[in-house]
Amino acid sequence: MKNCKNFDDRAYFFHKTFIADLISIDNDRYCFLNMEQDAMAICRVDTISIPVSDQNQALQFYRDVLGFEVIRDHADNQQMRWVQLVPKGAETTISLVKPFAGMEAGGVQGLVVQTHDIQLTYQELSGKGVALSEIITMMEGRFATFNDPDGNGWVLIQSTATMLA
Repeated sequence: MKNCKNFDDRAYFFHKTFIADLISIDNDRYCFLNMEQDAMAICRVDTISIPVSDQNQALQFYRDVLGFEVIRDHADNQQMRWVQLVPKGAETTISLVKPFAGMEAGGVQGLVVQTHDIQLTYQELSGKGVALSEIITMMEGRFATFNDPDGNGWVLIQSTATMLA
């Protein structure tokens, strides 16, 4: 199994039990092969399930209002549909799911999306009918919150270089 680790010239990954070959996937991603068994295999958040009551309505919101790109929209039957989207340029995706295993539509809170210009993004989203909180400046960043049609809560952030992970 391949394990991927994102890093740049400012950060280096070191683990004394880690012996691997480094293979470039693209400019920012690398895969490590031949990992020893005791090295942790989890290396990134891949997909976050967003519980929604109506997948069509949610798809319209995330695609047409937020501008997420559709990766997959596949239905095996009327009961099982996989809708997966990604913000432009992001690695982590979301899946719009019918609630399962204790989930409730609107039950996810605090998901964070980043913008380079919060004022411009705020105006664009407001113009599309999204109700946002006021923009708050805190910890060298600027934040506003909003909900999807089911009430899943999002945080829009414009952060300074010192806040970036």
